[in-house]
Amino acid sequence: MFEQLRQTSAPFSNHSVDIGLKLNISKCEIIARNPVTIHDSSILSKFVKVTKDEITLLGAPVVRGPAQDAALTHEIDELKKALKRLSMIH
Repeated sequence: MFEQLRQTSAPFSNHSVDIGLKLNISKCEIIARNPVTIHDSSILSKFVKVTKDEITLLGAPVVRGPAQDAALTHEIDELKKALKRLSMIH
């Protein structure tokens, strides 16, 4: 499966430069049930490895689990900050 993905992604990254596109490797993710070993020579080795429990889409968790917990914790922290600031106004 990863061999097929590697073969598909290589031509994309090579030809995308021809039309003015550049793949932002630091933003690319591979979503897998378990962390996988990818050959260091592959472009895929530079992708961020994410488990299905950590999947987010535009910052929102996709499934229940650690990503949802992290998102909720972040929002609670932001609300606590806002409440603290509001109390300084009165």
